Amino acid sequence: MQKSTKVIMWIIIGSIILLLIFLGIKLIFDKSWWWFFTPLIIELVFSAIGFTIWFITKKGSKKEETKPARISPEQAEIFINEDCLNKYAEYFDTFETRVSNEGTSGKPKTPVFHKFGKGYESGKQLHFMISLSEPDIRNELQQKDSETEEKFNERVSEALSKFAAEPEIFETEETETLPTGQVKTIRKKQTIAEKIKEEEAKEAEASEDI
Repeated sequence: MQKSTKVIMWIIIGSIILLLIFLGIKLIFDKSWWWFFTPLIIELVFSAIGFTIWFITKKGSKKEETKPARISPEQAEIFINEDCLNKYAEYFDTFETRVSNEGTSGKPKTPVFHKFGKGYESGKQLHFMISLSEPDIRNELQQKDSETEEKFNERVSEALSKFAAEPEIFETEETETLPTGQVKTIRKKQTIAEKIKEEEAKEAEASEDI
């Protein structure tokens, strides 16, 4: 028996005993019936208030616990097609679909459905993502007018990293030689997306120097 059920039972038993005591006082000492009806009315009022509060609290907690039902890749693609038409007045010219699992190693992963490719009307890259376990979590990206495909893919990687409940973080170590000749060790913690972004920035710098 749950703790809350036990508490309710003891309150009911206590209320009945209290009413019997007042009923006994009325019968034994020939008191007015108000000795019985007054505590009865008070108990009924407090019971109604208590039940209302309990019902609202329970309903609210159930609403919080309710999660969107898991969906299939086919259902996710239907949602994406609707979003594409409604938000962008666009549909795919060429596209690919896939499912990736996002999250930290050794922990539950988030299955994410992707549909991406080129829009028919605009010719721009589109990338839609939906969590199959929590379909309310979704993201859609469209290539900007002045944005290269590399920059667009970078935004896709950053958006995808947010689907993981706990992004995978690892420690990297780099060395730097100071003008004095001393070697300085730099340690930092990064997510995969941050590491990729840093490496791409370094490659871009190196190509500019050349």
